[in-house]
Amino acid sequence: MKRSDFSKIVKKLKENFILKEDGSDHIDYDIYLGDVLITHIRTSHSPKDYQDQFIARNLHISRTDLNKFIRCTLSNDDWVKIMKQKSKWPQES
Repeated sequence: MKRSDFSKIVKKLKENFILKEDGSDHIDYDIYLGDVLITHIRTSHSPKDYQDQFIARNLHISRTDLNKFIRCTLSNDDWVKIMKQKSKWPQES
């Protein structure tokens, strides 16, 4: 995965969610909706280590859906539906 693809994922998620960056040795974002932690995405600073399978796993989607997410043919709303179908979305109180 190219660094620009990871940047597209982050930019897209920022449209609807709060992303908090961790200043560690990796690029690490916690993804929030309001005060509720949804999931996180993490990758190395090394351009050789942008492995899409790990990011897809963190987002609980397939690599095919991750590519759709990058190309904007899978929306944030579509991602939320997938998360809910897989019971990965936090329960509403």
